[in-house]
Amino acid sequence: MKLMMKAVTAAVGVDDVLKPLQNLKILVISVIGAVGLIVLAKNIMEFASAFQANDMPTMSSALKGIVAGLLMAGISAVLGFLGF
Repeated sequence: MKLMMKAVTAAVGVDDVLKPLQNLKILVISVIGAVGLIVLAKNIMEFASAFQANDMPTMSSALKGIVAGLLMAGISAVLGFLGF
């Protein structure tokens, strides 16, 4: 009985290996941007409500939330612009 073995080489490009990771990176950046927009919208409404009620502590908290939402939404735009 003869047993023949043949070595098979597979040419796999680096892009084929990294494609799922790039897709995951794009998904995470998009989710961060979407959550940032939601946080921004929620805190704008909260600020408007606090402004109407003249509630300074809530206005301060809402302004911090607006800044956080802007940062989250902005960082995804900046990373997309830079090509990450």
